[in-house]
Amino acid sequence: MQVYLLDENMPSTVPLWLSKNFIHVLDISNRFSDGDIWEYAVTNSLIIVTKDVDFYNRYLSSSDYPKII
Repeated sequence: MQVYLLDENMPSTVPLWLSKNFIHVLDISNRFSDGDIWEYAVTNSLIIVTKDVDFYNRYLSSSDYPKII
């Protein structure tokens, strides 16, 4: 089962995202940096859902990365 980690810039109230397959980063911590989100996703095999281009840029220069949408 795929589990998605929603970045803080994504709304948490979309009906589709109100299931156990979606975790909003603010439900974990309101102090997570982009690096913290990245490491959490890698460690827990989560797919990051974001509008933040920084994650894509980091993906291009990393050998250990989560999936990103």
